[in-house]
Amino acid sequence: MSIRYRGLWAFFFVIGAMLCGLAAGTAVGGAWFVPAGSGLAGPLIALGYGIVGAALAGGAALIPALKMRGPGFVYLAAPVIVAGIVIAGGVAWKVSQSNAERDAYLDRQRAALPPFSLEIDYLAEWEDMPFIAFSFDSEAGAFSVKRADGTACKGAIEPTGEEKVTLLAAMRHVEVLLATDANPCGAQETPMARLAFRITEHTAPSTSGEIGVTLACMQRHAEIADLLGSAEAVYRQLSDRCE
Repeated sequence: MSIRYRGLWAFFFVIGAMLCGLAAGTAVGGAWFVPAGSGLAGPLIALGYGIVGAALAGGAALIPALKMRGPGFVYLAAPVIVAGIVIAGGVAWKVSQSNAERDAYLDRQRAALPPFSLEIDYLAEWEDMPFIAFSFDSEAGAFSVKRADGTACKGAIEPTGEEKVTLLAAMRHVEVLLATDANPCGAQETPMARLAFRITEHTAPSTSGEIGVTLACMQRHAEIADLLGSAEAVYRQLSDRCE
């Protein structure tokens, strides 16, 4: 067996042993050493034991990897390497399955969000403004934008789109603000923008509001500035869907 050929066998033998140690340590740690009620920390504790197992197995595998020669080493290494490949494949499949389940759960959660609509009209213009008007209707599944250069953009919204979560979360903060102050911007200044929204709750009464937004109001209430910023971010995400 050439030095290079044997070196490859030794390398994969150690890696295979570490994977076996990782699997064994995680299984033993999860079964015997994770306290009841650990919650989300449980898998991390089990993984910690798995890392210890991988280190011990890898260290133990270095001894025959460095000292053994000839067919005897191949006979020892082959089953360990095969076991490592099987474990790596199983972990990859499990991670893929877990990611698919997580994505499906998030899609169901997004699809179940209450219908809502948001309209923003800027009454003043400035250089590099994102748009003049923005409309987003989750129930109709459509959005539209009027740009500063006079062009328009409209398109469809995915039922499970992340942009729905972004906008609704920002609108919830403004909803709380309006519950404590029905006129947060007052009427001392000329508004730079008009903001109107509606959230159609599944069970509770629907929420709606309209605000004449001033610059001072944006500086005073981060909730309003965040909603305008979220609308701009969503527009940039959706700009490639313009029809």
